[in-house]
Amino acid sequence: MAAAQTSPPAERPLHIELDSPPGVLVRIRPYLGAGQVAEFVTCPPFCKLAGYGGYYQLEADPPPDSGLRRLRKTVQILADSRIFVAPGERVDRHLGVGLTVSGGIVLGLGIVVSLFAGGIGADLDDDLTITGLSMMGVGAAATAGGIYFLVRSRGRVTLDPAWQAPVVPPPPPTESHLDVGWRF
Repeated sequence: MAAAQTSPPAERPLHIELDSPPGVLVRIRPYLGAGQVAEFVTCPPFCKLAGYGGYYQLEADPPPDSGLRRLRKTVQILADSRIFVAPGERVDRHLGVGLTVSGGIVLGLGIVVSLFAGGIGADLDDDLTITGLSMMGVGAAATAGGIYFLVRSRGRVTLDPAWQAPVVPPPPPTESHLDVGWRF
């Protein structure tokens, strides 16, 4: 029974190509579930792998001075695939957080000023209402810009399953579910 557990699956190995921007170090490993940990395979910016269908964990470590953020993602690979891994920008992330927080504060203050203008006399009502509406407009625009930069700062893992590897498959692996360096 122990021999059946260590033998590789009977399915055809998949061809996986990993690509990333120059200088980004990508690591991949099969996701085996809770309590089971496989070793990471390290890729330079481009490498070819053979593995079996299932979930894989990807990690991308950019160079320290690049301004890029570290990326960690789990993807499901069921067919021959080309995967492009692009970490997000740190500057976009900081700008997004700053704009979202400050825009939310200005928007909230604009709402308070508008509500306050409705509760006081008619003399100041028009000026405070215009001020409150202006603050709400600026706050909403800043919040929307912050959300845009937060989305833009996210790392991207682009899976291209339409790509097909050559017809000749590599030999099946003997011990692990992920082997590096096979030519296909």
